[in-house]
Amino acid sequence: MQRFTALSCDLGEVRILECYRLPNVQVGIGGNEVVIPHITVNTELNPLASDYECNLGLKSLMQFGKIRFNMIDFTLTTYPVELSAIVSSRRSVPTFKFTQVKPLFLDYTGIVAMSIANGLLNVNAPNAPDL
Repeated sequence: MQRFTALSCDLGEVRILECYRLPNVQVGIGGNEVVIPHITVNTELNPLASDYECNLGLKSLMQFGKIRFNMIDFTLTTYPVELSAIVSSRRSVPTFKFTQVKPLFLDYTGIVAMSIANGLLNVNAPNAPDL
């Protein structure tokens, strides 16, 4: 455990925060464990009101090989680096061939006609595309 001071700046105010840095913290997130190089702990009386936060953020999530967010059930599943490396090496990424074709006037007319018809028939239809 290492003690250090951190500077916190607000509008017209600079504060010195007494903090501790905990090295090699093992954390379990989403069913798997990972070792985070360090976590900073603030020693203020009310650490929730401080500006020095986000101990478990993007850098912590980057320690895992793969992360899946389920936005329907609001769950987080993590995969270790070894497993995601095995899965990704077996998969072949398909190549996509993109040919830039200039759309015809008839294509634009069809899009506008379909969006007008959809708007007339369905009141809850989204707005017409911006051409």
